[in-house]
Amino acid sequence: MATREGPIKSTRTPIWIGLGGAGAALLATVINPLLGSEANEQVQIFFSETAKYIAFATTFFVVFWVLLDKPLKKRKLSRKPWPKPSQVFREALFSTCTQVIFIAVDIWTAFLVPASEKNSYSDIATHGWAYYAMILFFVFVIHDAYFYWMHRIMHHPKLYDRVHKVHHESTDPTPYSAFHFHPLEALGEAGAAVAMLPLFLLLPWHVSIPVVWGLGQLALNVIGHLGYEVYPSWWLKVPVLKWKNTAMHHYMHHQMVRGNYGLYFRWWDKICGTEFKNLETKYDALFKDAKVAEVPAGQPAGQA
Repeated sequence: MATREGPIKSTRTPIWIGLGGAGAALLATVINPLLGSEANEQVQIFFSETAKYIAFATTFFVVFWVLLDKPLKKRKLSRKPWPKPSQVFREALFSTCTQVIFIAVDIWTAFLVPASEKNSYSDIATHGWAYYAMILFFVFVIHDAYFYWMHRIMHHPKLYDRVHKVHHESTDPTPYSAFHFHPLEALGEAGAAVAMLPLFLLLPWHVSIPVVWGLGQLALNVIGHLGYEVYPSWWLKVPVLKWKNTAMHHYMHHQMVRGNYGLYFRWWDKICGTEFKNLETKYDALFKDAKVAEVPAGQPAGQA
């Protein structure tokens, strides 16, 4: 699949595009006559879930970029001492718009496919904790696979130029970069909820699974764009743990664009040859107080 060699130097995507996409998603949901009396409840969900995201990202930003900036200096991935206010504003605005689109898709999915709720249960003891953990793991595996291939598609030159470049305007990401998407990409990302339907239609699932998945993907996305490495130095040396992506993994993607497409796990990048060859070298260098940003990022083992 053809991709760009690096970030595209061009004008910033107009802010009104993000606002327009979010506004359309909001209107398409709250004025839907089929929802009837539930419309007011949906408006409350939009505001509460969006506020949750803003609070979550802001907490990470304040803790890492302000309070712990000096103590965690050796773990800092970004080349910039402090992001420009204009960057933070754009990222926060687009990410907030993305959350609105996510919520709209979730509401519509639940509304149009109520059968998925027939397999839900509320008592953990019904199937036990081992089963709960297995279903939750399946959810993250499915989401990771969906994201990897959608992400690869977004790196096609025509889609990159018109849509995905919005996310790559942040070459040095912050916690607000996590959902800094063009509305069309946000809609595609939200399609992960639809990808989960076969699982929820076929297997019993605890009512908390969607909530835990939502919080988990929020936390892991923010950590992936944090600008600091929060995982320990030995992480990539442990056979099982090394398959879980670190902040360095996605930071290299923002820097070099053409590799490290995975969201939660490394296996799709490994299988498809799209992981940067010197990921582990750069990871080790970070903990040896090397100038990480100045280490050549290398090329993926194979080409996309």
